[in-house]
Amino acid sequence: MYSQSLDFYQLDDLLAENDSEIGASELEGLVYGLLAGGLPNDSKSWKAPVLNHVNDGVVLKTNAMTAIDGLVQRLGGQLEQHILADDIMMPDDQEPLAARLTSLTKWCQGFLLGYGLAIGEQRLAAEDLDEALNDLIEIAQADLEVDNSEESKAALETVIEHVRISAQVIYLETRSAFAIAQAEKPTLNQQIH
Repeated sequence: MYSQSLDFYQLDDLLAENDSEIGASELEGLVYGLLAGGLPNDSKSWKAPVLNHVNDGVVLKTNAMTAIDGLVQRLGGQLEQHILADDIMMPDDQEPLAARLTSLTKWCQGFLLGYGLAIGEQRLAAEDLDEALNDLIEIAQADLEVDNSEESKAALETVIEHVRISAQVIYLETRSAFAIAQAEKPTLNQQIH
């Protein structure tokens, strides 16, 4: 496991050094989405879906693989505790608002891709789950033309918090739906009688 958490800039630079097709925000969103959709939190399950999206399936340099594994373990540990303790990985408040909004939309796009990959063809019926997914879809398609006014900055912070809550709702609702489906499956003993 990676000994320290990389910040947005460190991870973004590491991905760029490895000729990754995505940046730090989209990678973190992808990992959250995979985990929220049921991908096991281990050192193996993430590799194929992440590498297929990040680098056309090609293994990255050891330092990048170690960093991504650390990210997966950290985020998976947070989700298992039903929290999203960290801020969404994106540029600092000092960066232009358009760059921050672009990162947020990339995070949402990554999350939706990862969730879709993990959930596959399964259909889960839950109103809160559908609402949270629809919210992320809307944010992923947000109009990227914004000004740097204080009102826009405050609105972005509100949207960021909504994304964090929506991701957590998706995780919890998906886990709940999986538990219900598992409980409703007939056991072998029930099938025999």
